[in-house]
Amino acid sequence: MIPRLQFVQPGCCLVRWLQPDSGLKLVNVNITGTRPGGGRRYRAMQQETELTPLPKPPPAQMCDWEQFERQIDLTREPVHNAREALRHLPLEAPIDYGLGPKARIPQIAVGSIAVWLTATALDDLRCNRLGSASENILTIVLLTHFLQSDRMVILQQQRVSMGEVGLNITWEALQAPGWTDEQLRGLQVAWDKASVINEFEAATEVERAMILDEWDSVVHRPMREFLGWSETNMLSWDDVSRLLRGIVWYVAWRQQDQARGVWLWAEGVDAVRAAVGESKWIVARDVFKRTEQDEWKHGWIFYDQWRYQMSIPDMPSGTTWGPENLGYDVKRLLEYETRREMTVAAIALKRFELRHNKPAPDLTALVPEFLARVPHDYMDGGKLRYRLNTDGTWSLYSVGEDGVDNGGDPRPLEPRRLLFSIWAGRDAVWPQPALER
Repeated sequence: MIPRLQFVQPGCCLVRWLQPDSGLKLVNVNITGTRPGGGRRYRAMQQETELTPLPKPPPAQMCDWEQFERQIDLTREPVHNAREALRHLPLEAPIDYGLGPKARIPQIAVGSIAVWLTATALDDLRCNRLGSASENILTIVLLTHFLQSDRMVILQQQRVSMGEVGLNITWEALQAPGWTDEQLRGLQVAWDKASVINEFEAATEVERAMILDEWDSVVHRPMREFLGWSETNMLSWDDVSRLLRGIVWYVAWRQQDQARGVWLWAEGVDAVRAAVGESKWIVARDVFKRTEQDEWKHGWIFYDQWRYQMSIPDMPSGTTWGPENLGYDVKRLLEYETRREMTVAAIALKRFELRHNKPAPDLTALVPEFLARVPHDYMDGGKLRYRLNTDGTWSLYSVGEDGVDNGGDPRPLEPRRLLFSIWAGRDAVWPQPALER
């Protein structure tokens, strides 16, 4: 299990490959990404083949570097084969969009390859194999391109997830000495081309079409089939209550519910279009917040729970047919794009220091020798912020989710015991390395 960057204090992360032990967990997982006892893909396989559920794996355990090395040795050959195949073969698996949410999406499994490439790169860094580490990172970047034509939000999210994994290990790699300008340039060019934003709007529109089409089939389903009378046990009060709610909804409110769902999806897609088109989070933030508040307000009113059974979140299960997750998806997408721009800038800054033996005075000094333009901050639509510190180091940061420049302050808005992300701070700051635990 490859974790996120490990923060020890605001704006400061451990360099994992320099630590005396790996700090990582061993779990029973294979290269296809299925794991006994868990995971959507595994559960789907059980349902399709009616397999007897397998026992859950033993709990994950911390491993030292020796154990970690043994695991890497077991997978080094298949990882190498996967890396070579990705370079020479197209990765395609057609999706039947007509099946809507029930469509099979085997592409989701490629995320496990990114995890194993990351683990292998981490081992390479520990053993000072910079060339091999670079190859593994470049392959992770390559993975983000393979799903770009798949118009499903979950697959665009997968691209973001793989990109985040790659950005984490790239930060680790940049803490190692000995990089050449040619190697750094290769990483910089790869990340500069690893944007995933352009396909997200189309994926959202396809998602809306699939959901609303499935929704329409439910609304126009015959009442007997919709309510499942043959499967209802009238001895149970829960079944009686569900039946009554279903009858009232079907007769009085199904079209109101559907109309509200169409409106919610229109609002959601418009917010996505604005955020992607203007390349900044703040233009969509208020729209998503307003929609979220509206949904929760309806969700707690008894009358609305009866009439909006499909367009508000189901409190017990958290399921819904509405687009309430789009706000999170768009924010995560733009956070990834901002981190990607920060990584490109950080590599260019490192190249500037190698060539000129001093830190860059500002980001414009990188143009055009190392960058074609000053990197973009997708949070507020401006440029990334940068300054030289009095101790000779530099600070590179984004204004973060609130869009307010706090001068590169990485401290969290609210006191917390643990930090898990640069986005928890007042500003999103490129982390400095902490060389000791």
